[in-house]
Amino acid sequence: MDPRQVDPSEIESINSLETARIALRWALERIRLLEQGGARKGGDSVAAAYYRRMDALISDFTHRRLDVGKLLEREAEVEVLEQRLRARRLELEHDGLDRTTRLEEQYQRLRRELETRLRRETEALWKDFSAEYDAWRARVAEQERTSRAAGMALEAQKKAWIEEAVKFDQAAQTERGRSMESLAQFRHATEDLLARRLGDLEAEMKRREEAWRAEEERLRSRDREWHDRQSRLEHDYLSKSAELEDLKAEMLRAMRGKGKEEHPPP
Repeated sequence: MDPRQVDPSEIESINSLETARIALRWALERIRLLEQGGARKGGDSVAAAYYRRMDALISDFTHRRLDVGKLLEREAEVEVLEQRLRARRLELEHDGLDRTTRLEEQYQRLRRELETRLRRETEALWKDFSAEYDAWRARVAEQERTSRAAGMALEAQKKAWIEEAVKFDQAAQTERGRSMESLAQFRHATEDLLARRLGDLEAEMKRREEAWRAEEERLRSRDREWHDRQSRLEHDYLSKSAELEDLKAEMLRAMRGKGKEEHPPP
């Protein structure tokens, strides 16, 4: 006779040695099934505890101290409690899934906000840089036009001075017979005046060129500063993304730890 086919209610009327043997075989089979189930769930300690309990029950039975009816009622209560425990475990797993979903949604929302802010700041920086760059281009173009105008004026002045020098030379030749010494002094004064004016123009051109180079260096410095600010923004974005990932992992670990504390394994 298979012990698994014995109705537990029949064990209440143990009135012979054969019935006692059947009850013992049923208890041993129950222990074996529990040990198999415990091995599948990693619960060898549960099966061992149940084995010790059944060993004590069999000992009580052999000494006529066992109330089989109360034992079966207790088994039924234990099974009901196990069903409630499984239902509670499923409910906790569902709650954990909901919390994980909410955390994921919160993480995605924070990530989108961070990306939006970074994009706005980048666009603002680029807009400022573009405006300043356009202004610099306009100033450079104006300086180039001024330089070209100054060059043209210098050429015209040179031409006028040459024409004037020619006139002076012609006049000097006319007056040569009159006073060679006076002509030499006049020519020397004219050359000095021309040299001074040429020196002044060259100094002005050099000053403007140095100013243009200084302006160019300033704008290049601003460009490097803008790139540095862009790099810092990208670094802040990556750092805050890593912090969000750590926060998400920490909250998940906290939820799992809380679930284990509220519902320790049986």
